[in-house]
Amino acid sequence: MGRAQAIELDGRRLALRLTRRAQAALGRRRRPLYVDMELLFSCLVRKRVLFHDAPAGEGYVEVMPGLALRFLPVTARACPVDEALARGGQELVPLPGPRAAALVPRFLELDHGARGWSGRFGYTGPGPLSDPDARE
Repeated sequence: MGRAQAIELDGRRLALRLTRRAQAALGRRRRPLYVDMELLFSCLVRKRVLFHDAPAGEGYVEVMPGLALRFLPVTARACPVDEALARGGQELVPLPGPRAAALVPRFLELDHGARGWSGRFGYTGPGPLSDPDARE
């Protein structure tokens, strides 16, 4: 079924859910896994979960042995997509002010499969743990 636990991140409660495959992959690692929950506000809103073998900046919180998380609300300096593509991507800057803390998600789900790490986060509740192993 996987593992679920409540953690505190940036002063807010977050449900962390790991599939059995994610738990096993974490157990095999020799170094911590650093996970970013990126929320981009620009011409559009984008949510993505990024995985790193080393910290990609500051603000990580160790939530269990071998796993550190941070919430990364950012905005783009410029909106025009053609300009961003010409530069190789948008230049992102932290979302300013106390509003960022209010945007911490309610849940984060992590999985590990043939393609590596994957994850999702959201605000309306996690629903049932999406564990591919449970369907086998």
